[in-house]
Amino acid sequence: MALANISFGTPRKFPQTFIVATDFFSLGYLILIDWKADLDNVSHFLPDKNTFNSSNSSTFTGRNVNFTSDFAPSIVRGPSNLPSVLNQIVGVLDAPVITIWNNNTNFGNGSSAATIGAIDTEHCKSNWIFVPQVYKEDHPYSFHVSSVEMTLNGTNKN
Repeated sequence: MALANISFGTPRKFPQTFIVATDFFSLGYLILIDWKADLDNVSHFLPDKNTFNSSNSSTFTGRNVNFTSDFAPSIVRGPSNLPSVLNQIVGVLDAPVITIWNNNTNFGNGSSAATIGAIDTEHCKSNWIFVPQVYKEDHPYSFHVSSVEMTLNGTNKN
């Protein structure tokens, strides 16, 4: 789980940016609340929500459905007919690639970046390797890693 800035809407010149908690590898849901939604009944214990202004997006297509969501550990579950976050955006990606970069220490210091739809050439060196998907049906974003090598504080770790 990580925090990420994501941008939605067209034109690309004026996207609407949200800070979200991400878990790309589970079957979580991405639900944007439209600015016209009635939030009067939202618990006052919850933080204010940023809303999506669908009027500012030339490609927005409304579902015109009402739903109630309940909170579960780390995710918000909506109606069962919603696809996962990645399945919602996979059709508009430049490439079917997820690049994960991490420079955290064993004390949790550092940062991470997940680039969806492109190879992260800013953080990743040219010696990266492609890891194919394991299960395409049930777990479409699963992959197998047989070993990991890294340098941690000047020491190679396998």
